[in-house]
Amino acid sequence: MSETTTRPLQHHSSPAVSDPASGAQPSPAGTRRKPRRGNRLILNDVDWQTYTRLLHALDERHLRLTYDRGVLEIMTLSYRHESVARFLGRLAVTLSEEFDLPIREGGSTTLRRPRRQKGLEPDNCYWIKNASQIQGKTKIDLRTDPPPDLAIEVDVTHSSLNRMEIYAKLAIPEVWRLDDKGLTFHVLGTDKNFAEVPE
Repeated sequence: MSETTTRPLQHHSSPAVSDPASGAQPSPAGTRRKPRRGNRLILNDVDWQTYTRLLHALDERHLRLTYDRGVLEIMTLSYRHESVARFLGRLAVTLSEEFDLPIREGGSTTLRRPRRQKGLEPDNCYWIKNASQIQGKTKIDLRTDPPPDLAIEVDVTHSSLNRMEIYAKLAIPEVWRLDDKGLTFHVLGTDKNFAEVPE
């Protein structure tokens, strides 16, 4: 995310708010609802400009935003989520060092494509093959810069949106994904879909 802005949010129609975990009915966007730990809120009918402004406004908050064609998920992150993500991140860096590969860490950099109306923050991301192309950069723009070569996705709190599909649309070549079933490795194929690498 980029620097924080204090400009008020402006949008043509008020998005509806729903909480999939509780099964509650949508409430007006003006109603403030504090998410519970490890929980999420879903905002419907959110335009791209509003999503961008929320990214700025929530820059310093410990939240993960996922956007997919008008649907915005705002999720809090648990201790378990963060500790596993950090462990997998250290593993990726260690392997790159063992194989003497260049690596540039992107952390949870917001990755988005306005034309595809999709955006998210991975738990960790890395440029390896394309490390030299982002050297010295302070801002990543996927319209001109290569996407990360590897993203780490921890899904222990179960996102309501298909984040793997968003990774595919963002052209991330490889994703390490950990959920309740374990750790799996996914590679983007020529058909622009992910295929799980067999063990």
